Amino acid sequence: MWATLIFKGINAWWTARQEVKKADMINAAARAKAGLSDKYKYLQWITFGMMLFPFGLAYFAPETSEKFWGSVGSMPTWFVELFVYMILAIWGYSVAQKGVMQMLNGLQKWHRNIKRGD
Repeated sequence: MWATLIFKGINAWWTARQEVKKADMINAAARAKAGLSDKYKYLQWITFGMMLFPFGLAYFAPETSEKFWGSVGSMPTWFVELFVYMILAIWGYSVAQKGVMQMLNGLQKWHRNIKRGD
């Protein structure tokens, strides 16, 4: 019974993994067709991490955080700060991702035009 469950679980995981790989290949082909490069795909995660850095520092190293921003305050204030940081991070992430991708797309078009001699 356990062997059957483990086998079914591994089989389901493998099938899902293959579907994700297939979807990634389709997505990569669509991005290539649209003229977007895959080499900047981690830039959005780096941007997101930079926006969450103050929250992470205050949470994991409060003594270091206090040197930069002062005391983090009481727990209810901390929940408010958490909420504000998360909203700002999500908003900033979406804005930065759109802006960076537009900028990179524009640079790629500009570079393509220079190579063609236009």
